[in-house]
Amino acid sequence: RANMAGTLHTTAGDYGKFICGLLNNHLLSAETSRLMFTPQTQLEGEMNKDVFWGLGVGLQQTPDGIAFWHWGDNGPFKAYMVAFTAQKIGMVYFANSMSGLSIVERLSEMTLGGKQPVLTCELLDGYDRINTPAMDFIRVLSAQGVDSAVNFADRQYLITPESPVIKEQSLNGLGYQFLQQKKIDNAIKLFELNVKLYPEAYNVYDSLGEAYMEKGEIGLAIVNYKRSIELNPDNTNGIEMLKKLEKMQK
Repeated sequence: RANMAGTLHTTAGDYGKFICGLLNNHLLSAETSRLMFTPQTQLEGEMNKDVFWGLGVGLQQTPDGIAFWHWGDNGPFKAYMVAFTAQKIGMVYFANSMSGLSIVERLSEMTLGGKQPVLTCELLDGYDRINTPAMDFIRVLSAQGVDSAVNFADRQYLITPESPVIKEQSLNGLGYQFLQQKKIDNAIKLFELNVKLYPEAYNVYDSLGEAYMEKGEIGLAIVNYKRSIELNPDNTNGIEMLKKLEKMQK
């Protein structure tokens, strides 16, 4: 089904040509290009003061001038692009990885240098970076398995309970990878860890409920969907799933 935000498929190389076309005014009229790269609205918050929305792209005011940028997040596929209009240089990369945006700062530093306010603003704050305990967690998960990764997270939690080792979104995505592979017990362990780390987040209970449902543990699935709805009464998915599960239990 056509979707403006997600059904235009291309390669990093061809997307790079598209960026070059924007930089060299080969695609748009001069006036349209000027409007595209003119800040239309500013993001709220002190940490976002140099980040704006233009027309179709994000903009940032850097020590090296205006740059336009955009990032992509489609589950296990991530992408990022940035280009500086005055210098006519830029970068784009596509990653087939849940952790694909963890390298965005490193690649930007290696290819372009300088400071980019968008990389430290709230828009990208939800993504873990490569040189963080979160990436150590993922390395342990990859090399030693789920139980070792959970133990690693538990040890970190004892040290800094106010600062969980990995973001809720990232851990949820890892859990769904196992769920899609039908490794349900592994998915449950990661979703249970997410509940422990983020007990006030409704979505962690929604995901755990789904995993228990897949395993056939209807009672546990109902308990977690109920908690999800308590935390977020507007969780329509949870409400619908709870209705189905309660009918199954009768």
